[in-house]
Amino acid sequence: MKQFNLVVPVGNARRRIYIIGTGFLLFLLITLSTWRSGSSLADPLMKIATKGWREPHPNASYKEKEDDWTPPKNYDPVNHNWEAFSAVAESYNGSIHNLGNLKESPYTRGKPGVVSSENASRAKIYDPYPDYQSTRYRNAYRGSHISCIGARGVRLNESYDDMVWAYDGVPSGFPEPSLGSSLTLDLDHDVCFDRVGRYGAYGHVVNETGYYMSTPSDIDWDQVNWGNLQRECVRLNSDRFGLNSRTDHTGSTHQSKDPSSGASDPTRKQRTAVLLRAYSGLEYTPNMLQNIRAMITELSLNSGGEYEVFLLVEVRESLDPVWSEPNITDPPIYEQTKRRLVPQEFWNMTVLWNAKQWRDLYPLVPERWRAVHFSQWMPVQYFAHRNPEFNFYWNIEVDVRYTGHYYHLSEQLSNWARAQPRKGIWERSNHFYVPRVHGAYSTDFTQWVQKKNSPPGKPWGKHSDRSIWGPVEVLPGGSEFPLADSPPTPNPDEDSYSWGVGEDADLITLLPIFPPHETHYAFLGDYWNYPEVPPAPEPPKRCSIVTTYRFSHRLLDMMHLENSNAPGHHMGSEMWPSSVCLHHGYKAVYAPHPIWLDRKWPAKALDYIFNPGPGADAGGSESVFGLDREHNFLGSTWYYRADWARSLYWRFLGWESQGIGGKEWEQKNGRFCMPPMLLHPIKDAVEPEAES
Repeated sequence: MKQFNLVVPVGNARRRIYIIGTGFLLFLLITLSTWRSGSSLADPLMKIATKGWREPHPNASYKEKEDDWTPPKNYDPVNHNWEAFSAVAESYNGSIHNLGNLKESPYTRGKPGVVSSENASRAKIYDPYPDYQSTRYRNAYRGSHISCIGARGVRLNESYDDMVWAYDGVPSGFPEPSLGSSLTLDLDHDVCFDRVGRYGAYGHVVNETGYYMSTPSDIDWDQVNWGNLQRECVRLNSDRFGLNSRTDHTGSTHQSKDPSSGASDPTRKQRTAVLLRAYSGLEYTPNMLQNIRAMITELSLNSGGEYEVFLLVEVRESLDPVWSEPNITDPPIYEQTKRRLVPQEFWNMTVLWNAKQWRDLYPLVPERWRAVHFSQWMPVQYFAHRNPEFNFYWNIEVDVRYTGHYYHLSEQLSNWARAQPRKGIWERSNHFYVPRVHGAYSTDFTQWVQKKNSPPGKPWGKHSDRSIWGPVEVLPGGSEFPLADSPPTPNPDEDSYSWGVGEDADLITLLPIFPPHETHYAFLGDYWNYPEVPPAPEPPKRCSIVTTYRFSHRLLDMMHLENSNAPGHHMGSEMWPSSVCLHHGYKAVYAPHPIWLDRKWPAKALDYIFNPGPGADAGGSESVFGLDREHNFLGSTWYYRADWARSLYWRFLGWESQGIGGKEWEQKNGRFCMPPMLLHPIKDAVEPEAES
């Protein structure tokens, strides 16, 4: 709740008496109103305390008794009030032997293998790719999809050993996500994965019973050259993308855009670079290696080069003094450093960088603020500048895991974002989506957001200070840089949710894009080289935490221009991309992927805590993105402080966490099985030593 501190001069006794008297009169009025209405004194006080409160949407499915929650007296969101909610950690105990909701996934196929238990469901190959050889697909896109060689030296369409396997159904009683929705994003939610089916193809050591197919053949992973495999895959499929060969400064051959192919040919498949953020001194654990191999195989090789995965490695001078020398881009030095820092299998897909590189490229940004913490997008901007053949760029930290299939996740996020209309997109993205409160995203929630931003008798967007329609100018009367996208109508009332539909998003985030101005966000003041122009002493800003983002090429180009050209605009890493979108009218959207919690939060409490802002949104002075309120994420599966993500992943890997999982538990219950779930952060994923 907002805290009001009233300061009264000590010598001003008359004013103190006036304030005390006014407070007493207010108390009498409240008491009289409660006596006349027959209600308790707490009722009107609670109405004041729950300003902005709303009931769950009438069409939302929730149980009245379960969600009949009101904030307690003297409620303070800084406290860990969520710890009073019922723990449901023990409900996350699903195994392959207690699967329910046995709907057949549209992506499972093939003859299932046999598992150890006769009662267990059968695992199947998980194949979320389009039918590349179908007439419909071949008529829609140029070129032919050619299956690529995988890590085992076999074409992937001929190798069961390189497949991901999954189970139809999810464990009985497995909790539903509390925030976000698989249904909204059209993510597969009728399957679960165990560690063997998820990572068996990528080096998970199968020394356990109940394996449902032949054990994958052994591989000397040091002899696998993932960079060459990806480049050869793209070469085989280059007709699909309209690419020509080019050679980079290390001598590696890449594919660049053929100018004759056209910039926006819809029959050419678009390409996406996936940049995995690593650093010198990083320990590459077995599970991390398996996860990187999964990304390469699922995103790049199986798709025929629609994606290409890179390790973007920061060389920190404290660990690598050789990079303090002026010849940091000298090929021999570059190659030697790469071989010291990165496992051999990834050498030819690694891109090294160091903060000193930005001294010449971005001299207008003060040197202190060119460090990675404040400027993690500079290497991404530079990569996009050097590799313009990609349409999009995912930035993913190495401590992210997905228990489902990476290709399915990325494609569904992209498709959903493309379908979003521009009308109300900033307002919708500034909310945690709580399905039990908001109802269906595309109808109930969208209409509610429109109504919330439409004051009675005023057209939406024309007079409301909370709605955004087109670029938001940094300076009154114009901008130093061109504004990209102007709305097709003067105000959104004249648009029927058509502008932006079918348009690829310039920025996709995985947590709300909120205005940080009134929040207690720790880095609110991290912006540079913006003039202070009254009545706005600081530029309009937006922010999204956990920097797993997808960028368009044009957004990274504009970020580069703003950094490099006078006056050298810049902001902290979590504000910079979304703020550039805001200023230039680019399409930015928060994709509300499912997030699970370790406690049974009532729907009202979820909405009250996570959307406390002035528009019942994620901003405002009570925002959970303030340092004193971030504890609300501790029991979640997605945040930089999400402890619950690690606990669930430990169980997934066959290790005990809070009494569930581990060898003895699985001997009795079977392997732990999870629906597709994004998890962050997963650090130090090393099997615990057995107790002696």
